[in-house]
Amino acid sequence: MSGAVRYVGLAILVLCLTVLLREAGFRGARLVSLVGCVLLVGLSVSGVSDIFSLLGIRAELSGDGGAVYETAVKILGVSIAFGITADFCRDMGESGVAGATLMLGRVEIFALITPHIRELLTLVRGYLGV
Repeated sequence: MSGAVRYVGLAILVLCLTVLLREAGFRGARLVSLVGCVLLVGLSVSGVSDIFSLLGIRAELSGDGGAVYETAVKILGVSIAFGITADFCRDMGESGVAGATLMLGRVEIFALITPHIRELLTLVRGYLGV
């Protein structure tokens, strides 16, 4: 919990610094914001790696469900990566690029789940005898 409080404090510090620099007329305030965001994302990598390792252990324990857990971890990674990228684009004033980035992320996630949808439809077809 203390790590979370530290991260929130760092985020508030970056926010205050960026706002103060922008209000003072410093033209590099967006760059300071971007560097702060990259720092915060870098700090979150350790938390995400803990989640991935936990899901990996669960996948090994589940036996045949490992592919589902592997896909879930991939979807989590893709959604985080595209979401952060879209947030960066939006913060830099490029909402069109942010929207396109989110759309591409959705397409990637759909591509990841397509084999499981096909498997599910095959299973349903087998139960219905079609």
